[in-house]
Amino acid sequence: MKIQYTNKRTAGKAMLLTSLGVLEALKEKSISVEEAVSFIFLPGITRTLRKEGVSRNVLKIIDMGCELEDIESLIPEELDNAIEEMITEVYRSLKRYEKIEDINWLIDWS
Repeated sequence: MKIQYTNKRTAGKAMLLTSLGVLEALKEKSISVEEAVSFIFLPGITRTLRKEGVSRNVLKIIDMGCELEDIESLIPEELDNAIEEMITEVYRSLKRYEKIEDINWLIDWS
């Protein structure tokens, strides 16, 4: 499935909302760090979003998520703090977005 938003503002906000859902699931131990990283926190996603002109705040959050596996393996006692910090950053970033009245997106199921 491919979801395509028709403007970068909508895409950025959608990525924040998706990140928030993944982080909340991770916080509640509903998914693993490995699953969270595989789902959204990939360096390739950052590169794609950067090319599309998505805001630096969104890119920062995705980059922070790319480090979660390292934190889990090297300093596991800091994992919960890292997740909380990311959640806080997502909420801050969402507050910077204006309400989007007309969300235009396309889904390609092929």
